[in-house]
Amino acid sequence: MKRPRRNHSGSFKARIAKEALRGVKTVAQIAQENDLHPVQVSGWKKEIEANLSKLFERKNVSVRAFTPLLLPKNGVTYSGAGCTG
Repeated sequence: MKRPRRNHSGSFKARIAKEALRGVKTVAQIAQENDLHPVQVSGWKKEIEANLSKLFERKNVSVRAFTPLLLPKNGVTYSGAGCTG
């Protein structure tokens, strides 16, 4: 008889994938310890590797968002190098 389908939480998947990324244990060992199939562990590991760079990308950033930070607060504008206002 088939085992019922299991739904793993995101934190569980992250923990398993992080352990696989470390490389201390083989994927087969991690899978056996957590009652998973090695292909599942490898898939989660590959998914993390593929999406890791997205963690450090900025979202919805535009020049307009930084414009108020770049303008002086006293209303004085500068037109070039060496100008004093």
